[in-house]
Amino acid sequence: MLKNYKGFTLLELMVVLAISGITLTAAVPAFQAMIARNRVAAETNDMLLAINLARSEALKTGSTASVQAVDGSDSNNEFGPGYCVVDGSPGNCDTPIRMFSALTAGDTLNSVDDVTTMTFNSLGGLNSSTALKLDLCGSGVDGSRIVISLVGRSKSHGPDDLTVADRPSC
Repeated sequence: MLKNYKGFTLLELMVVLAISGITLTAAVPAFQAMIARNRVAAETNDMLLAINLARSEALKTGSTASVQAVDGSDSNNEFGPGYCVVDGSPGNCDTPIRMFSALTAGDTLNSVDDVTTMTFNSLGGLNSSTALKLDLCGSGVDGSRIVISLVGRSKSHGPDDLTVADRPSC
């Protein structure tokens, strides 16, 4: 009479562990790349939020409001150390409406036009003679370009954008 044993043999367990290891080896790099892409998308959305908040404050108060870099001394990463939304154009973040923290290490937020302040007028338009562009570049992933038109509308563009001038230079 044969006894009916329940459970796994050592060989079956080793095969399952080998298959799991191979699957994880293939999945972890893809997961890390997805996390990096999502981080850049979140950082892009934070800057778009700051731009829209400043524009909205300018419209609401009937005066000017600005997105101001915390430390714009690096001409290749003006907004990377952080930025804030302020009333008017004071040149610093001492009395902000809202603060935005620094980007993740290795990521940069560069003003293509080398500006450290983006000011919006009482009509929500940009106080500038040209549209402004910001490149957000992430380490190891494709970046995005934020374009702010003269009327104050902002939009993000990827590396595969149809308009070559709207592609980020990362």
